[in-house]
Amino acid sequence: MLLEAVKSYLNERMGSDWGSKASDFIEAQPRMGRNLVSFDAGFMTYELKGDACIIYDVYVEPQFRNKGIVKSISCLIADTARNNGKRVLIGLSGKEGQNRQPGLNVIRRCGGLKFLDTNKLEGFIKGV
Repeated sequence: MLLEAVKSYLNERMGSDWGSKASDFIEAQPRMGRNLVSFDAGFMTYELKGDACIIYDVYVEPQFRNKGIVKSISCLIADTARNNGKRVLIGLSGKEGQNRQPGLNVIRRCGGLKFLDTNKLEGFIKGV
């Protein structure tokens, strides 16, 4: 289930040739200090760093989108952050990729405020 979700995510985000890299993506998360949370409809990656919880990747299968799943998972991650002494959630979104806009919509619906805007990246922050 997770492998298929990561394949779909990489294909949507990077293009159809990237799905074959799904196993590498999953294996790389712990090496990069990231946690990977999988759920029936997708996955999310995040890192607890300093006084922040940084959310990197979010994917929900298309048929389950717009049903509040990411918001629910984000609340669980916020609880994890709070329980580990973190003060803020930071969401980062690259400015390229096919599924960028749905990710930005989720960040905005969860109450994130834009604090970073460069040529390649936008960042949003929210207190926990």
